[in-house]
Amino acid sequence: MSFRQILQDIRDTIRVIMTLTWERRNVFKELHEKNAELRRALTKTRLEDHAKSEFLAILGHELRNPLAPIISTLELLQVDEKDHDRASLISDAQQQAAILKRLLDDLLDISRITHGKFDLKKEPLTLQTVLEQSIASMKPFLEDQQIAFSVSLPSEPLWVYGDPARLVQIFNNLLHNAGNCTPHHGSVTLALKQEGAEGVIQVADTGVGIDPALLDSIFEAFISINPASQVRTGLGIGLSLVKRLTELHGGRVQAQSRGKGFGSTFTVRLPLLKHDSPLRVATAAGSGQMKPSTVFKILLVDDNEIAARGMGKLLEYKGHQVCLRYTGKSALTAIPVFQPDVILLDIGLPDISGYDVARQVLRATSQAPRPVLIALTGFGQVRDKKAAAEAGMEYHLTKPVSIADIEAILARIASERRDRKHS
Repeated sequence: MSFRQILQDIRDTIRVIMTLTWERRNVFKELHEKNAELRRALTKTRLEDHAKSEFLAILGHELRNPLAPIISTLELLQVDEKDHDRASLISDAQQQAAILKRLLDDLLDISRITHGKFDLKKEPLTLQTVLEQSIASMKPFLEDQQIAFSVSLPSEPLWVYGDPARLVQIFNNLLHNAGNCTPHHGSVTLALKQEGAEGVIQVADTGVGIDPALLDSIFEAFISINPASQVRTGLGIGLSLVKRLTELHGGRVQAQSRGKGFGSTFTVRLPLLKHDSPLRVATAAGSGQMKPSTVFKILLVDDNEIAARGMGKLLEYKGHQVCLRYTGKSALTAIPVFQPDVILLDIGLPDISGYDVARQVLRATSQAPRPVLIALTGFGQVRDKKAAAEAGMEYHLTKPVSIADIEAILARIASERRDRKHS
């Protein structure tokens, strides 16, 4: 090989190396630009996700506030109403308000579960107790739709370890879904049985049925079973909540249908407690059935004056002595004079927050007995409940609440006081 050929080969090799180096540099440049683009997209997604969460929180608060006085006013109108037609109209309005509350709760719950900000408050309870509460809640709705409703529950108690409120929510959603999808004069059946180590609950209806092609997707959020129907529809969230809440309890849910027009059956399977479980088994009686035997002095603090007046009238009708205040500072001034047993406290007050009021109350009344602090607020996120507890509030109620919700807590307070007195 000649010297000239050697030089040519060296030149060619250098050109190849330079070309590879240049291409490598371009590849790294493109990768860097792609990574930067992905980081920007991820940042944008996170910001949008945070903005959506904040929007839902604000939406929940803003919608709950006007709904609260509507519910309390309807309850007041129903008190001692003798005219049958007017009582029927009030009952209809209450049902519609309850639907609004349920849709709002579902929307916020699905967001909390999606973001992993959802806690269950589990305790031992029977499936019969859960289903009886759900039946009591949904039976009027099904009767109003002129739907025959039959129930089959075993006499032997089937114990589970779960969150009573969320378990009731599962079956309320299934029964409400069955009622929505069943025409007048149809039927809905609720049945409970034991299969091995599982409690099996089935909700069957003779309604519109489900296209078999949709059976695998109906548990996704915002999917409607019957999107073409304009009658008794919802947000398409209820079944997604059923699936997620069931899975959080270690169970599973399945839908079955032979197709459109043949009705549908939803089967929920939940793990049962073993008979030798170390958990203390205590009857989880429906809180809505509890009634306080004690008359309380209640300080109700809420800047929504319409809601405060309505709830105050309901509490007075139940026999309690009520003092209304619309700002945090005026509430603090009223406490030493009125000396309340219980303080129902809004969080978003116009002058100082309900958290600040609670802290000052606890500092000023460090010695027992001191008033029981109950947050009564439109802020219902997990962080809001945590903040209320850290401020010294023993209970948290998310607006809108009914008088039965408050009475249940008052009954618990009365029971705890009796227990302390006899201990």
